Amino acid sequence: MTGIGRTGGTGFRVSRLRRRLAQGVDRAFLADDGRELPALVVAGAPRSGTTWLAEVLARATGSRLLFEPLAPWAIPSNLAVPAFPYLQADDESPALEAYVRRVLTGGVRGGWIDKQPVTRRPLGRLAKFVRVSFMLGWLHRRFPHLVLVFVTRDPWSVVRSRVDMGWDPAPDLGALLAQAPLLEALGPLADEVRLVRTRLGGGAEAEVEANAVLWAVANRVAHAGLNVLPAIRVSYEVLRDDPPGELGRLIDEVARRGGFDTRGAARALAAETRPSMTSRGTARAHGREPFERRFGAEAASSVGDVAARFGLGWARGHGWELRP
Repeated sequence: MTGIGRTGGTGFRVSRLRRRLAQGVDRAFLADDGRELPALVVAGAPRSGTTWLAEVLARATGSRLLFEPLAPWAIPSNLAVPAFPYLQADDESPALEAYVRRVLTGGVRGGWIDKQPVTRRPLGRLAKFVRVSFMLGWLHRRFPHLVLVFVTRDPWSVVRSRVDMGWDPAPDLGALLAQAPLLEALGPLADEVRLVRTRLGGGAEAEVEANAVLWAVANRVAHAGLNVLPAIRVSYEVLRDDPPGELGRLIDEVARRGGFDTRGAARALAAETRPSMTSRGTARAHGREPFERRFGAEAASSVGDVAARFGLGWARGHGWELRP
């Protein structure tokens, strides 16, 4: 494989610096008094566009953006949960439930969770997660009032992004392999996770395959639950290809389900072309072709093969999900 440099130029860096300065002011004057407000969750596998979508929806609904409340370095020290916890709908986890309730009612503050403020006086709360794909049914049962938006992105873009970020897939694979109930739920596919973990260290091809498996496990388990949940499923590619139409419809649906104030929708849609604060650069083409130009045809086929083995494919209107 050959590497590529960051896509962010001077204009991108200046824009992000200005946003960080403005966010520092917003964070200092954030007023969330714990009153009852509409609540929204944006979830998806890591590097699937969750941050970008959360920023757009938070602006549109005037919501406080609660950034990755389940990050291991952000949770309370007495809350012992895996990095990607697997919970079935009827599982009991009182400490986790109490913490998530505090998050959704505005009771958690801090530099991490409030790192991306978009308003000083919130009209709603939006929690952005990449660590709830294995517990969506549990989340809905404990917090049925939540509006849940789950975003998917094609595996080639996700794998490329993880590699660009320099993320080591080993810890995430280890977190999955340590959860016996998850492995049981995966059935024979658990062997795929075990096998790809043993191949790490064998070169760039093994790294690509490992990241593809992480994408596949998260989306397979998530969509198995989403099939029976009243969630809104969206595709990053579809949203990016037609922002005014698709994002506008999504904002309307979120407002209808949760009673959100969407007076900020026009401003949010006007700013949607900006990359998220966690992006390494400006938006690039997504999909298999850019991946193949960088990593080669064999690596691109390997990613597609992983998706197929986990039963995942493209569905019009929903993006990547379990094939019927």
